Amino acid sequence: MTTRDEAQAIIAAEGLHDCVWFADPTNRTEIVGIGADADGWYTYATNERATVSGVARFEQESDALDSLVHRLRAGKSARQYRAKRAAEHGQKHSAPPTQHVAEPQPAALEQAAVIREIAQSVGSNATGDWRTARFVAHMTAAVSSCAVFISDGGDERRTLAARDAKLAAERLRTLMYKPGAGTWFTMEVLVRREGTADARFDYDSEPAFHVPPSDLAYVEDARVFPRDAAHTPDWLAAKLHA
Repeated sequence: MTTRDEAQAIIAAEGLHDCVWFADPTNRTEIVGIGADADGWYTYATNERATVSGVARFEQESDALDSLVHRLRAGKSARQYRAKRAAEHGQKHSAPPTQHVAEPQPAALEQAAVIREIAQSVGSNATGDWRTARFVAHMTAAVSSCAVFISDGGDERRTLAARDAKLAAERLRTLMYKPGAGTWFTMEVLVRREGTADARFDYDSEPAFHVPPSDLAYVEDARVFPRDAAHTPDWLAAKLHA
């Protein structure tokens, strides 16, 4: 059984820091890095937009750490094998077409930190005998709506989102803006009581505000987070040219 200190020593000794190399089939993201904080180990991932899309947390339980070390070692072995095969064929080693860079950019790390901040706020404010807490945010630059849906495995009950989670979501939306491509209108962070969390982002669908804002809210959003025509869905184009 691996303790946290032992896992940290293994990762340092074997150079496994950037070797988390496996796909998450549930949302087609690739986990590309590993970090640690006061609460335990965590992974961060990217999707096709090269933005953080999920955080899988490994607490201090030995079985989770055993699994983590195993995956890190497997990732390193796979990378070494690809490099060896490329050398044998006289080719310069490069990552496969679907492989993301294993060293995330600072922006991705900052996004991961904000997602953890939201997940921790949601989890710490959940009450009762809950299994999952789902934070949902619909946002434009001028209008936002946030709520948390608590479930014990059956029906969900709606509660207000904490102010710190809302502010973190607003900050995350700015961080995730990409010139020409825009930023998301809806985000969801699903927090599980055992300590894991997944985040999903919708850049293209009209946000489902309970009370829809005026078209001017989207005009202002386009000014703050401009998109080119290729990244402007029809519903948004109609509002911008109304």
